[in-house]
Amino acid sequence: MVTPMTTTKTTRPAQTQPPEAESIKETLQSILIAFVLAFVFRSFVVEAFVIPTGSMAPTLLGQHIRFQSPASGFNFTVNPKDYGPGEVPKSRQSITSQNPVLDPMSGAGLVARHVPTRSGDRILVLKYIYSLFEPERFDVVVFKNPTDPPQNFIKRLIGLPNEDIWLVDGDVFVRKPDHADPDQRGWHVQRKPIHIQRDVWQPVYYSQHHPIDSAFVAAAEFEPRWKAHSGDWEIEGRTTFACASSDAATITFDPADEITDYTAFDQTSPAYENPRRKALLNVSDVRIAAGIRPEQDGLKTTISLAARAHVFEAVIADDTATLRMRPEDSTEWHVLDTANVRFGRPGRVTNVEFWHVDQSVSLWIGGERVAYGEYDWSPEQRFANSTNMTFEDIVDHERTLRVPNAMLRHEARPIPCAISWSFAGSPVVLSRVDVDRDLHYRPTSYNSGTGKPALATHPKSIAHLGSDQFFVLGDNSALSSDARVWSPPDPWVAHRIDPGQGVVHRKLMLGKAFFVYWPSMQPLRAGGRLFIPDFGRMRFIR
Repeated sequence: MVTPMTTTKTTRPAQTQPPEAESIKETLQSILIAFVLAFVFRSFVVEAFVIPTGSMAPTLLGQHIRFQSPASGFNFTVNPKDYGPGEVPKSRQSITSQNPVLDPMSGAGLVARHVPTRSGDRILVLKYIYSLFEPERFDVVVFKNPTDPPQNFIKRLIGLPNEDIWLVDGDVFVRKPDHADPDQRGWHVQRKPIHIQRDVWQPVYYSQHHPIDSAFVAAAEFEPRWKAHSGDWEIEGRTTFACASSDAATITFDPADEITDYTAFDQTSPAYENPRRKALLNVSDVRIAAGIRPEQDGLKTTISLAARAHVFEAVIADDTATLRMRPEDSTEWHVLDTANVRFGRPGRVTNVEFWHVDQSVSLWIGGERVAYGEYDWSPEQRFANSTNMTFEDIVDHERTLRVPNAMLRHEARPIPCAISWSFAGSPVVLSRVDVDRDLHYRPTSYNSGTGKPALATHPKSIAHLGSDQFFVLGDNSALSSDARVWSPPDPWVAHRIDPGQGVVHRKLMLGKAFFVYWPSMQPLRAGGRLFIPDFGRMRFIR
């Protein structure tokens, strides 16, 4: 028997790489994986963009100059193009007495040397979210410009597919095409969600920012815009209003100071006259707010807004809140809502807000909405109540199709609103008496020189949207190049995607803007270089 011969193998220990080489290899692999993930993430999930212009101001800021007024302490931004003759803002601006920046709270003219021009907000955009979810009205969206496809635009989404859109007195009216008829029925105003509405209020006047320094208050133009109409009022520190009597007392917002769609960002300037600026329009979608401190039980208060040939009121008395409205030429009230409330605890400040916006009224106490009511007017009713022209005049008058900015003619401009606030039953102290206005989408005309009303701004230029078409507008309506005034689309877009003018096709939508992750930089000291991140202005976009 033969036994197979076996060979004994000698095993050697495996050779290993030096620790340094292994560490470098793992680092390079990690970097490569990170780059791949970042590329995939940027391509399909989230992408960063920079806001270049002020068409969405003050919601989102392009290049801008920031001021804090020494007169009022109010912090605000201004379009840098107002203070230089070219299209490209200078890196630093000099604001002279011949061309001052106006403080929107006090009216003081501000001058400064070498004010830095700040970069636009850097935002994050959820890409392809609209492949999973339908876009919602009032989203802030990023899309390819139909007239110049390589260019990205950012606007607020106003119109959805298969809708007719009409901008009336600053608000958005929508009609489904199957409801179209010659009598203009089927139109309904579109109301913004509460979380969006809170973010788009724009300041008109805040009493806490009224000048108190003797260097500023000597001038007559710095008188408070809230005036004592009746009662024994005293102005404490020029920012707080106190009435020492329990008798009826009323303050009114200065009737000479009309509430318009003015925004500090768009200040006009003799040095840089922008031909696209339009006459200011009166606005009656407003928010009125104050901190109220009664001195004893039994306080009753009424907030009154006269607007659109009607009077809207919020009445708080005997632990009951009532919202009501009536025509100005009638004494009969229509009650919109009532609610039981806790209000007027002596010695304690209660924050009260009255909103009149998007054909609705609401009352807020301590940050909670306690009463709400709506009134549903058609565009015809809105025109009749808001302007000095009838609906038929606007439709039929031939001049309205020839004159540039015809809807801004004097007789067609909205009637100013009037605000008053009354108290009785207890001495009272008011603080932080504020007035804000809503976004106001303006009528305008095409830039072709024909004076033809822009899209969705006139009954003869209604925007009719198809199955995959959207309508978008900028929050800074006076200076926004948006769907109202776009020229016909780029030939490639017209041939391959959509020939419609003034619309954004679904295929051009890039995503939803949701966060400002890197606002403009801050200087370490006034006039210094910008190098500190302004983390306080990081915010979600609504």
